[in-house]
Amino acid sequence: MVCRAPQPLPGGGLGPKLCMRNSVWLKLTDTASDLSADGKTVFARDTVADPSGKGPPDAVTCRRPTPTTASRIELGPTVCLTNKYWAGLAAEQKRVNSYGIVVSTKINGPSGRADGIPVLPTELH
Repeated sequence: MVCRAPQPLPGGGLGPKLCMRNSVWLKLTDTASDLSADGKTVFARDTVADPSGKGPPDAVTCRRPTPTTASRIELGPTVCLTNKYWAGLAAEQKRVNSYGIVVSTKINGPSGRADGIPVLPTELH
């Protein structure tokens, strides 16, 4: 069980403390949803194009679906992570690709650290 502290209500005051199983909180996050401060209404979270990790570390930020094809017909999933996690990805030179998979953006080669994208030398003939 995980509990969320009471949230400010629009008209003033605080809503109830909400306690639910972790699986329920994860399902809400996976669907880019959250519960309102009153604990009764499910709503869609706002999404951003390029999450930076700025803001409260434990707050969840959702990235909009991004195209998985050049034609932009197919979109990947909405990806929701804590700001702390988004910031950690940036610090480690990683990102979440269009399919929702964490990938490295480090260059592997003469100036890289040998743990990222391989750079192969080309020979001129």
